[in-house]
Amino acid sequence: MTHIGTVERGIAEWPAFWARYTPDRPALVFGQRVLSWRELEDGVARVAGGLRAAGIARGDRVGFLARNTPEFFEVLLACGRLGAIMVPFNVRLSAGEITHIAEDADISLLVTERFFDDRSDRILARLGTAYDLDDPPPGRHHYRDLHGPPLADGDDADQGRPAVTLDDPLLLVYTSGTTGHAKAAVITHGNATGTSIAVINADGIGPTDRIVVPAPLAFAGSVLSLGMPMMHAGASMVIEREIDPEHLLDLVEHGGVTMLKIVPVIYQMMAATPGFATRDLSGLRSATCGGSPVALGLLQTYQAKGVALSSAYGLTEGCGYNLCLPPEDVVDRIGWVGLPLPFQRCRVVDDDDRPVAAGEIGELTIAGPCVMAGYWRAPEATASTVRNGWLHTGDLAIADEHGYLRIVDRKKDMLISGGINVYPAEVERILVAHPDVVDVAVVGVPDPRWGEAPFAYVVTDDATLTLDRLVDGLRDELADFKRPRHLVVLDELPRNPNGKVLRRDLRDRARAHIRAATP
Repeated sequence: MTHIGTVERGIAEWPAFWARYTPDRPALVFGQRVLSWRELEDGVARVAGGLRAAGIARGDRVGFLARNTPEFFEVLLACGRLGAIMVPFNVRLSAGEITHIAEDADISLLVTERFFDDRSDRILARLGTAYDLDDPPPGRHHYRDLHGPPLADGDDADQGRPAVTLDDPLLLVYTSGTTGHAKAAVITHGNATGTSIAVINADGIGPTDRIVVPAPLAFAGSVLSLGMPMMHAGASMVIEREIDPEHLLDLVEHGGVTMLKIVPVIYQMMAATPGFATRDLSGLRSATCGGSPVALGLLQTYQAKGVALSSAYGLTEGCGYNLCLPPEDVVDRIGWVGLPLPFQRCRVVDDDDRPVAAGEIGELTIAGPCVMAGYWRAPEATASTVRNGWLHTGDLAIADEHGYLRIVDRKKDMLISGGINVYPAEVERILVAHPDVVDVAVVGVPDPRWGEAPFAYVVTDDATLTLDRLVDGLRDELADFKRPRHLVVLDELPRNPNGKVLRRDLRDRARAHIRAATP
């Protein structure tokens, strides 16, 4: 069952609908804590009132820096009710990266927890307004203080619920930047609604479904292609803070989980747990992989358990979920990412944006309600990425005569580590600031656990520079998944006559280095 909701209310009408329709059905499960739809709607209404009382109005940005918790959805939906914009912080980012995002988004208020004091302190030195989910230090507020009286109906400037259109921004989702700094995809209520309806239709989601959310909710794949569709459909979510393979299996076997959407490495970890062969996975009706290709052996392992792993593809600028391979095709089409979701269109084009023939390589482009409104305060980057309504993904693809798509390479220099985008330029910007680094280039190499890993080539005056020394100085500036896992020192980087680094040559060298070092 789908419910589009009233246009003038945006996504915040969804919990209000389910609170009336199935008030006692679980909406969010967090450990022993269970929030019904009635309780979730009550929290959303009160947080919206509290944000209004704190001075938050349409278009203001509200930051959220905390581990996965039900309050994430309270704040997101409350922002949606006000026409405000939520800025979720990737909790794996360093203090420097988080500070850059807070300043770029110009947030007016922060919801956080004491676990992140080492990172939030930099923000609060400028902002000064924070609400803690746990016991706050002196001078800061508790999250419960953010619960105010619900907004009245009607577009009243002081008390009423403002009209919210599908064009209103809802989220700023930051993604690694090709130029060295993260930039934010502006996601609207229409983006969230259109993507949710597409996912609900493609995956057949209904109110009796339950999905587990183990990855950070700040990721587009977690909040937009997983959380929002479940909320739109009135289904329930089990929110987890850690990825525990054995616990995930328990949730499927005993916790009523009917759907999984995780990266292949987690499926591998689950399959490697003791007793996997005797686990009952019959309640799992849908299992989707994203972030990296799925190996035949992993497909066969789950097929033996009656579970068909389905490949998927998505990117932040497209709300995290754009292509999916039907379960019946998973074995015959290994390496393919499938067909566009409902209401989305895909084309493979040449450098002049002309569609190429079936079987020819070109850039994958996507159109539909999933395409972001643009990059936050970056009109030039927006214009180069979204042209005539088509999102240029930077991925090279092939489409066959039936419209199935396969990703063959990246037009951009991005690598994907554990399902998370990593841009070499961003890593290089930090590495080159190290006092012992003269020049640097970062490429991605295959990694058996994470899909890809950063490999750094460094020119240095210090011949004794080691990977450990290099990484030790980066912990406050670079997230762990972006830190190089391999280091080779060169006298100089290979460049073409125009001075451009020959990355393909470095990738080939790096892969040869990995092969030679592997027993």
